[in-house]
Amino acid sequence: MGTEENAPVLLAEDIMELEKKALKVEANFEKEEAQMNRAKLNKAFVVASAEFQLDEAEKNYEKEKADYLKAKKLRNRVMNRLVALENVAHKKKSGKQKANRKNIAAKDVTNDLRAGNSVVVLADIHYPDKVPLKRGSLGVVSRINPKTGSVLINFQDAQILQWVRKVDLGKLQKKVIRKRKPAPGAMPQARCPELASIPTFVLNLDRRTDRLANMTALLQRKMPWNKQACRVSAPDGRALGQHMNPSLVCKEVWDGAMRNEASDRVLEKEDEITRSSLALVLGHARIWERVAQSKAPFGIVMEDDIAYLNPHIDKLLCKLANATADSHEWEYLQMQVPPWISKPDPEEKHPSLLQTMRLTYVTTGMYLITPQASMKALDAYFPICSNRTLDAERGFLRSGLEAYSVFPTAAMQRSDMLGHIANLEKDSDIGYDPAKRHAESFLQLSMMPDCQTLPHSKIDAMMQT
Repeated sequence: MGTEENAPVLLAEDIMELEKKALKVEANFEKEEAQMNRAKLNKAFVVASAEFQLDEAEKNYEKEKADYLKAKKLRNRVMNRLVALENVAHKKKSGKQKANRKNIAAKDVTNDLRAGNSVVVLADIHYPDKVPLKRGSLGVVSRINPKTGSVLINFQDAQILQWVRKVDLGKLQKKVIRKRKPAPGAMPQARCPELASIPTFVLNLDRRTDRLANMTALLQRKMPWNKQACRVSAPDGRALGQHMNPSLVCKEVWDGAMRNEASDRVLEKEDEITRSSLALVLGHARIWERVAQSKAPFGIVMEDDIAYLNPHIDKLLCKLANATADSHEWEYLQMQVPPWISKPDPEEKHPSLLQTMRLTYVTTGMYLITPQASMKALDAYFPICSNRTLDAERGFLRSGLEAYSVFPTAAMQRSDMLGHIANLEKDSDIGYDPAKRHAESFLQLSMMPDCQTLPHSKIDAMMQT
């Protein structure tokens, strides 16, 4: 009886307990829902902030890109202006020289004439009771009277010795003895004996005998005084295989070069290298080893596709060869600049004197390098653990050395001259085989000799391991 009376009370308590639990669960659910809403708001804020930062970064990139293009355009305009001013100055100088030669007779020749000078009569001179001096008569100054200004001249063609009064000296002109031009086919004489000791190294692939023949002919024609030119065998990127000695090239760089070659992308950036670009560094390093062991003030480095040399290049090289080592403000001197900075003058109608400038460009076709700089380059480049190409702006040659260039261009590679010289064949090393029609000319030409093998070449030793 007592148990039945207590049952409703227990049931009511259970219901109240369940209601409390339900309220507690509902409160927890509302709390978790609020936390979830806050998390969603935070996520939306983070996404919006990231999108805002991305938009700002894109705006800054576009702005910097526009500034870079503007600066590049301005630099090109300045360089073109320098070229124009150089040409104008050259024309003015040439005009003044011509005017000076034409107006010698109009000067006070009394101050110009010296005993032993040769003179020519420009107009007939008549004196009473004397043999007239006819136009074109040649004579040699024997004596000058400083008081009267008259000149005693021995006219050999007329076989007379006669005084010419000061008032008639305007009808005389110094005879300029011009140097005879060398006969066609004659080899020019060496103008600078110091150049005979300057070594020249030409980097050439073993399979490109056509380029070696072109370089041999170019040096014989434009630099006949160069007796130290020799060929350095260039490593072939195609034959380097899948692996490389890590003492020469770091594994990650070599693997990256292999991936770049396997990719279909067009490689435009200076830090996207291939096996061929790494082989180019190895080839130049072979030359640096030779320059470093040389006793010459600098070495001349040339790649085998040079097709143009400035007619004044020997004057610049002679000047540099005669300068002391301490007076060289450069360690690395580019002899070639891009065609949009300085166009070649294949007909050599207006050759300009070369000068050095503290600017460098993306090219290693021809340059000068000192022995000390060669040792620095060997220490800086190896092992190659950077993705930069040899002529990269941030590379060691252009940023780690005292780097200068020559203006206007002293040399030009064949690929850069396309469009500037008519009837110039395209010549790419990719899939190129020398044409059979060149075979006879190659056999007739005395090829450039190979450089002597270095007995202790670290580069060659590491490439063989």
